[in-house]
Amino acid sequence: MPITRYLELAEKYGKPNEGDILITAVGTIGSTYMVQPEEFYFKDGNVIWLRNFKMKNVNFFIYDFMQSDQFFGLLNEITIGSTQNAITIKSLGEQEMYIPDNELLKKYNKLSKCFQKEITLKKNEKKTLITLKDFLLSKMTKIETEKKV
Repeated sequence: MPITRYLELAEKYGKPNEGDILITAVGTIGSTYMVQPEEFYFKDGNVIWLRNFKMKNVNFFIYDFMQSDQFFGLLNEITIGSTQNAITIKSLGEQEMYIPDNELLKKYNKLSKCFQKEITLKKNEKKTLITLKDFLLSKMTKIETEKKV
């Protein structure tokens, strides 16, 4: 029973919470995801799970940094492996990062949350438009086929 197994794993290892950051660490390195208010479970040795941040709201700042060219340059420096690229928790954890003071971080987070909300909205709009396009094209193809018959 899948739900039973999920509950076992979640109890044993924990599960990602809203605001945690997941980053791919093998193969396609550096794809990041900030956990939204949703229920899901992952347990994959190819993903690094960042959680329990010492400073409140620092996760938005770190997540945004992980979208930058500077971060991808850093990943290139700490990548290991000859057959398949990988980063380790240890090598990622040894990196230093400047974190603004609390007041500046609060202002930054307020803006970042607005931008993330807008980005999510635009992504959802894009998905809806693609679905609509596919639907309309399938209908147009059906009508064209019926005309030929």
